[in-house]
Amino acid sequence: MKKVLLFSAAILALSSCSNTDVLEEGNIQQTNAIGFQTLVNKESRAITVDNFDQFLVYGSYKVAGSEVSMQLFNGVPVTKSGNSWTYTDTRYWIEGGTYTFSAYAVDDDALPSGANANFRDSKYLNITNFRCDESVQKDLVYARIVSYGPARATGNPVQSLNFEHVLARIQFKFENQFPADYNVKVADLEVINVRNYGNFYGSQFPSETVNCWVKPDGQGITDEYTAPTRYPNDQA
Repeated sequence: MKKVLLFSAAILALSSCSNTDVLEEGNIQQTNAIGFQTLVNKESRAITVDNFDQFLVYGSYKVAGSEVSMQLFNGVPVTKSGNSWTYTDTRYWIEGGTYTFSAYAVDDDALPSGANANFRDSKYLNITNFRCDESVQKDLVYARIVSYGPARATGNPVQSLNFEHVLARIQFKFENQFPADYNVKVADLEVINVRNYGNFYGSQFPSETVNCWVKPDGQGITDEYTAPTRYPNDQA
């Protein structure tokens, strides 16, 4: 049997994750540094509590009285160190500033080849050209925008990033009417006509009415289902 694949939850109309569990707290509060703590869905897939050890964070801030956003984090790797999350070139809170953060993680700490992430207008995080198929088995979790401010001179809290799965694993259940002592073998299972390539828009996630995954332009991928070729003995 072929390997079970991961596909977009939005495309497959499967439910997304809701239960969360605190993993680790970022103890980077000394000298008023910006720190993070993480939450991730308990029903995790490829990314689990044991191997979730890096994410990439994006963030910006506005100083009091200004509408200009200043980029603070731009895909900065944040890694687990003991019971803390740390990153290089420590950033510090600016008193009176208002902040926004978002982040993502994949199971091997890198987006698939050709995929990109951008913190659009410092308001939401998009991930474009993400592929997940038989040859690219990557889990993806995403943390929605977190807003905080105005920052205090001291004593600002670590920022909680709630990671949610935006892909779903396809699972199959087979039923038969053979006697209990019969052994049935299923081989060469294929999944067809499932879109495995798309752009993820954080501005639409989560939504019950708007698809946060869309087809990349000019990729020759259609949204319509095409019936597979069937053979004379097919019963379905």
